[in-house]
This record gives sequence, structure tokens and C-alpha cells, in this order.
Amino acid sequence: MVMEVPCKPHVAAWMASLGACRICGNVEMAECVAKQILEMEPNNAAGYVLLSNIYAAAGNRLLCENVERQRKEKGVKKQQGCTWIEMNNEVHTFVVGDALLCFNENSLYDFCRVRTFHLHDLPTFLAVLATYRRPRI
Repeated sequence: MVMEVPCKPHVAAWMASLGACRICGNVEMAECVAKQILEMEPNNAAGYVLLSNIYAAAGNRLLCENVERQRKEKGVKKQQGCTWIEMNNEVHTFVVGDALLCFNENSLYDFCRVRTFHLHDLPTFLAVLATYRRPRI
């Protein structure tokens, strides 16, 4: 479908197609789409990561590892995972690997209850969270 567009498709169209390949489990199409993405944006980790995840979901660990190795050899870095949570009109950012403790257990519980924020096991989450400490500045 992307190839039939009268003008040259933007990388976002290719990324959407690659995401669709992941959802449908179409590895062969994913390889063709990823090739287009990596030619257009060879320093964008998203194409490598998504293709690697498609291979992993298909059970092809060897190709998954090969894509990751290629990404690393080319010096393409993945963006660090990050999420935000707003509590008491303050936005707290959680970044993978950060040490933090920005609120107490009761306030987090209230936040989760009020916002109907779903956690499968809130006490375990709070216990893990309590082991982290905000670095002193």
C-alpha cells in the first residue's frame, strides 16, 4: 500500500507499516519495510528495535540478535525508557535506571485509587518503590 502512494512515502508511513507487520506477525513484509526505514533513517533505533521485536515474537532469536548486533555496530543508540505521572499538580518523571523516591506510599496509593490507575499488585509495587532512594543533590 505504501509503495502505491504517488509521492515518496515519509518514514512515518513506513514505521506505521512496520507496526502493522508486528501486529499481523508478517515477518517477510516486516523485513521489506524495515529495509526502507533503515535506508531513509539509518541512525534511528526505532526501525532496528521494532524489527528485532518482530523476530523475537516469531521465535527467531538468531535474527533478533543479528539486528541488535547491527544496530550496536553502527553506533545507533536506543532512547531510554521514560514515563510520567502527575500527582498533586506536580509531574514526576521515571526514567529507566533512575533511583527515586518522590512521594510516600499513602500518597501514591491515593493517586492510584483516585485515578483508577490499575496495578495488578499495588503492595508489591509499593514495596519495590520503597527500596529506591532519590539521590542527594
